[in-house]
Amino acid sequence: MNILLPLLLPLLLSLLLALCGPARGADSVVAVPAQVLSGDYHHAHWSAADGAPQAIRAMAQTLDGWLWLGTADGLYRFDGVQFSRYPLPPGLGLNRNLIRYLHPGPRGELYIGWVAEGMTVLQPDGRLQALPPGPAQGRTVEALGVDADGSIWIVSEGIFRLHEGRWQSVEDWGAGAGRDIRSFQFDRHGQLWLSKEGSTWRLDRGSGRFMRVLEAGGELLDAPDGRLWLMSDDGAMRPLT
Repeated sequence: MNILLPLLLPLLLSLLLALCGPARGADSVVAVPAQVLSGDYHHAHWSAADGAPQAIRAMAQTLDGWLWLGTADGLYRFDGVQFSRYPLPPGLGLNRNLIRYLHPGPRGELYIGWVAEGMTVLQPDGRLQALPPGPAQGRTVEALGVDADGSIWIVSEGIFRLHEGRWQSVEDWGAGAGRDIRSFQFDRHGQLWLSKEGSTWRLDRGSGRFMRVLEAGGELLDAPDGRLWLMSDDGAMRPLT
């Protein structure tokens, strides 16, 4: 496999989600356009005829290998061959089939962001746990990360942390408002990074404040060797760790 493929997965995922919106027809689920593939890349295609769900809003892969799809019609998973709708308990709310965000957790859990109804954690044993009401209620979760101490960080019209069962805003920790955050990532050493329009920041654990480390922004991407990279809008890559 080309070593850059894992670096490009977030970009390809964004492209896939753009292609799978409700404006496209029933036979429109395309994994990656052929023109961006070459060399070691493998191109695969699934359509509604293959059981692929429509109106895909989010994707994530958990540690057990399942690929999860969040749609306007609930949660689906894919084993590489077949798609199956994952049953969710009834009575969770009017919009609990409308999924806007998915994120894989470090212990095999899956974080699910619903339209206007907060977030739920699907544990590896199938248990569903609702996160306490907070900043994600009625908002779209744009990014999520799980800290080494179990704290959950989200970007949702601001930067917030769920610590010991309570949400707190961290916008006064040095990085300012969260509305212009481009990317948000923990590195292999547990350091929290965020990239904004024109700047990249890292949380200094000692001071408890975000420190500006670059006068450039873009997408934060993990490499196969665990290093963290920044991809700027022009496609240039630079290592951060």
